[in-house]
Amino acid sequence: MANEVKKGSVEEKCLERLYPRKLALDWWPEVFMDKGCVKLFEDYAYKPAKYADKISKMDAARLLIAEYNTVEVAKKYLRDHPKAIFVNLACGFSTVFQQIDNGQCRAYNVDTRDVLIARKEAVGKGDREQGIIADILEDDFSWFEKIEWTRDDGIFFYALDLFHYMKREDVKRIVANIAVNFPDGMMVFDAASRDGLPKILKTRYDEDEVKNNAGFYFSVDDDAQISKWSVRIADIWRHPLYTYYTKKKANKLGLINLMAVKALDSKNEVQFVELTFKRH
Repeated sequence: MANEVKKGSVEEKCLERLYPRKLALDWWPEVFMDKGCVKLFEDYAYKPAKYADKISKMDAARLLIAEYNTVEVAKKYLRDHPKAIFVNLACGFSTVFQQIDNGQCRAYNVDTRDVLIARKEAVGKGDREQGIIADILEDDFSWFEKIEWTRDDGIFFYALDLFHYMKREDVKRIVANIAVNFPDGMMVFDAASRDGLPKILKTRYDEDEVKNNAGFYFSVDDDAQISKWSVRIADIWRHPLYTYYTKKKANKLGLINLMAVKALDSKNEVQFVELTFKRH
């Protein structure tokens, strides 16, 4: 019997964030396979009352493809850094590390105390996973000291479906501090353009709220915006979200959705950003 999800609980918050991925897995099981996410929604009977009906197929595909990209880039990173450290910012119930894990790398899941307690019960905790209690919106990065790593190991940060809903200055501050403290590291995140941002925000927020506040949330339209955040940023690769998707897999989304994907890519409304940091 599925576990009950209480209204207002931490579990509800974390499952709500994953729900679009769950829908994508239901709609395209031959395209995506996130076994951890599938199991979560087998274990918990949950459907978000607030915005479930707002989620389009492209909303769902966007989130799971951002996850797919992260896994692809991380696996590539592991070829040169098999003992890499992976840091999941505002991890929630994310199951990305389970898809990356090569048996040698390690993970740090960063979130609030309540989320990490709920995560341990819902997702479990592997031998090479560790939770770090932190609120990444606070101007306190002392939690960096809890990450044990070496440059030879390599370190890889990822933030999925997170920065869209954050103020621009907060994103800048987070990335700049990571760049200074983790030389030779790497970071990936998904980001909207200024024109694409309202389409993402509308899934979570009312139309009037989006219209009035979208300008305060994070978006990016050129590399120069990012390069100004820190002199420690070495390389920036900002490309359409679906770059890593092969034609074979994209075709399985169906003709209409494939056309929508190509339209999004041509406008560059949703992007995937990869950063590397300079050696001091």
